[in-house]
Amino acid sequence: MLTRNGDGKDVTTASHHSVAFVGSSGGGTATLGHTDPIDVLATVHRELLRIRDANCEEASENKNERSKRSLGLGNAIFVSLHDGSGLDSVKKADWMPRKEGDDVNVERGPMATLYAVGFHDIGGEGNENEGGVLHITKVARGHLSEINRRVKYLDEKLADRIEHRRNNDNNNNISAIISMSSEPIVLHASSFSAASSPDVYIPVTGSGGTSLSQIASLYDLHIVGNSGGSVASTTLTKAKGWAVGLAKEWGMRYDGSCDPRFDVRLNDLCDVGSSAMTVSTSLDRNGSDVVIQESIMPTLKSILEAALPSFLLVSVSLRFMDTIRNGANGCIEGTYDNSDIICTQQTTFSIVEYALRHIVHGTTCCILAATSRRGKQSNASSTDNNNSFGDQSTILLAASLAGIITSASASQASDSLSENGGSAMTGLIAGSLIPPTMKFVSNICSRFHVTATMTNILLGGGVGVLVGGFMHLSGLALGFGSLTGVIRSLMRWKMVEMGNYTATEHSMFLLPQIWIHRVIRGVSGLIASIQRHLCQISASQGSYFYYSSAVSPTTNFDWVPVPIGLGFLHGCFMVYGSKIGMYHSLFLPLILLEMDSAGGKESASILGAMDECALVMVCAGICAANLIASPYARGERGSEGGGRESLSRQALKTNLFCGDFIEAAYPYMEKSKIINGSSYLAAGLSSEILLQRRVLSTAYLPLPLAIWISNDRLGMG
Repeated sequence: MLTRNGDGKDVTTASHHSVAFVGSSGGGTATLGHTDPIDVLATVHRELLRIRDANCEEASENKNERSKRSLGLGNAIFVSLHDGSGLDSVKKADWMPRKEGDDVNVERGPMATLYAVGFHDIGGEGNENEGGVLHITKVARGHLSEINRRVKYLDEKLADRIEHRRNNDNNNNISAIISMSSEPIVLHASSFSAASSPDVYIPVTGSGGTSLSQIASLYDLHIVGNSGGSVASTTLTKAKGWAVGLAKEWGMRYDGSCDPRFDVRLNDLCDVGSSAMTVSTSLDRNGSDVVIQESIMPTLKSILEAALPSFLLVSVSLRFMDTIRNGANGCIEGTYDNSDIICTQQTTFSIVEYALRHIVHGTTCCILAATSRRGKQSNASSTDNNNSFGDQSTILLAASLAGIITSASASQASDSLSENGGSAMTGLIAGSLIPPTMKFVSNICSRFHVTATMTNILLGGGVGVLVGGFMHLSGLALGFGSLTGVIRSLMRWKMVEMGNYTATEHSMFLLPQIWIHRVIRGVSGLIASIQRHLCQISASQGSYFYYSSAVSPTTNFDWVPVPIGLGFLHGCFMVYGSKIGMYHSLFLPLILLEMDSAGGKESASILGAMDECALVMVCAGICAANLIASPYARGERGSEGGGRESLSRQALKTNLFCGDFIEAAYPYMEKSKIINGSSYLAAGLSSEILLQRRVLSTAYLPLPLAIWISNDRLGMG
């Protein structure tokens, strides 16, 4: 900000930036950080404090020029669901704010808790952030409709502060808004409207593709940083990206080596009949906050989606190994006349491939499930035996052992089905059993005064082996692994056939596995009979079915013929389902299950190929058209904000090079029937081609890599 001193010269005054944070526990990212509201707010505050003045040395030499400074979170409004799920699965009638005249006895929506920062009129004295203290107020706990009524009230308070920023003394100004899966149409309309005022116009960053696209489209606010989707991300990675983007926008720099020190104080106003409770906590030596916080467990669906990086990199690695192996075999056979070398290389590839296909996914999901559901955080440095239950390293050790054992057991599904099974669901179940089992064993050790060393041996090693052994002997690992194989066969329109699985020993310990296998055989036989009946219909009514080189109208089918037009309907359903919140609740989990334990050219997913073509590329095309036909040329309101252009540019870049941020096209589809109809048409036609050719690929990868990983690169291209 420029002002004039007594000599009439322009002087840069102090510019203290604070940030407003609005949002919720989100949709597809309700696992990694969103289920711990205190950690979300503290992490974002810490990363914002690492923003420094880029010219701090020059400013210190010039007395007339004072350095800029980031004050972190000035205000925050955050809603967290108690069941760990995302708000995208809640119906609109359940989350709409309750009006004053509504019956208070009518309870709508799931249970949720509202957290706030910087509203001194609700948290008592000392609620403003000052003196190295982040004051977080737990405002209310109740049904979502009632919580959102209070959210709307606080949002109006935040809007007043944003509107009056130009009249302040430039200290502690709200200079940006971070939106984490917010609702900008109803709940936070006041704050975003105030931010889009011509006299204010502050930038926006955050996560949650749907909300960000609505913010840019409705309010024309400038989107900065790495804003976009945040599937399988953590609070720390998002907060760092936001801080870097805001630092660039403010002409400052992000100093990752800085270690800001502050306390977190929680004012609990939720207990009826009790005064506000303040819990003061200090930073430990590593700079992490330790706050006693109620446990909010994420759903298994969210935990599975958190393992997306593992699925993607394993799929790429398996495809790369398949390419190298096919090329290396010909090279070796043409150069050397030594079969031992070829045998050794093939054996090495087989070992690595087995580990990647059958062990990695299950172990990863087991670790994520165990750590996400471990409950309350405790002090790991305590010498009390019972506190070993909360030690992160102990849980990781137990989960790793259980994950490896259950994944190896689930690989038996490859013998019980013609299609390979999977280990992800088995790992999720095993990981969910780790925390309660560790708590039970820890209580026994405390009761019988077991030494600390033996307690950790039993918890870290014994519990892992116990859970893994239970999953194997009970037959649950075999059952869930076989279920994954059945799901994959149905999605790819392949015949479900049983293999020649037989128990090596008919002891009493293997009876559960034998019974599980009999159930699998019965269910698979029923599905196979339906598939054979469909094949007979297609043989007599061939004009209504598509036949590829892999499918011919004979009595022996490995592939089930696909009805003509089904792929078109599938693509249209994906577009519609992604708009109403079905992507994270249905589509993405199915994509990951299809990729689980698949290998070689088939390591990707047919539903993933539809995701890439019907959603990602369609969105990229709409954003590219928006940039070509610039919205500024049409003289729309608020063009000086550049929100629509920044959204289209960010979404085009993200969709092409990261395979994400499909929600950016939704506002434009809602505004224009032509764009909406064209999107459905493009999605349907592309999905019809993909399903007819059985093309496998995946989103969340750069476009060239998504084509390379496909089993049919021509069809994918």
